[in-house]
Amino acid sequence: MAARRGSRSPNASRSGGASRSGGASRSGGAARSSDAVAAPRVDTLVLRDLEDSPADALDSYASLEGRRFDGADVSGRDLHGLALDECELVDVTAHETDLQDARLTEVRIERLNAPALKAGRATLHGAEITASRIGALELFDADLDSVVLTGCKLDWLNLRGAHLVDVVLRDCTLAELDLGEANATRVCFENCRAETVTFTGARLADVDLRGLETSALAGIGGMRGAVVSVAQATAWAEDFAAHLGIRVSG
Repeated sequence: MAARRGSRSPNASRSGGASRSGGASRSGGAARSSDAVAAPRVDTLVLRDLEDSPADALDSYASLEGRRFDGADVSGRDLHGLALDECELVDVTAHETDLQDARLTEVRIERLNAPALKAGRATLHGAEITASRIGALELFDADLDSVVLTGCKLDWLNLRGAHLVDVVLRDCTLAELDLGEANATRVCFENCRAETVTFTGARLADVDLRGLETSALAGIGGMRGAVVSVAQATAWAEDFAAHLGIRVSG
């Protein structure tokens, strides 16, 4: 059987790592630290033997495998329901492109330019998005599994109602991040900055916010299940107090 073009490298290290307690437990075994965080389970995406393809091959409900698109402009195109498997998109422009209900499996996207991109209810599995500039990215009700965003700049990342498992945002800058009503498990921010983050109604588990700098929080009640640093907890103390109805004076 021929080897798959795209695969996750078996030697790739996991992103981050759960910390371990420095001391032994009373039973003699190594104790897991009470503040340990389960890291996202993400491996490096490897793509091989890709076929260079024209932008015209991308179409609504098309199903494509093992393709490479370089410099394509799909602005204004209806790509609703598009399915890409083991593909690479490089220097693609996608302004006002409709990718709602699309399925991207083991797909690498580099230097995407998209002032506005509609991808509500899309499925991203084993995807990498790198060095991209995106204005408004709509991923409401989307399903993200083993997804890594690196070095991206976004004005608005709408993940409202989305389901996220094993997701990493690294070296990203965002003006607004909306996680309202999202269900997130093993999500990690590394060296990221967001002006405003909304958590209203979110359900979080092992969501590591220690690498996220932000100026404003909304929906603090939805932060249950997140991990923050001591410095963050101190900086946000007034917001936490306001949420609990505590007046801080003096």
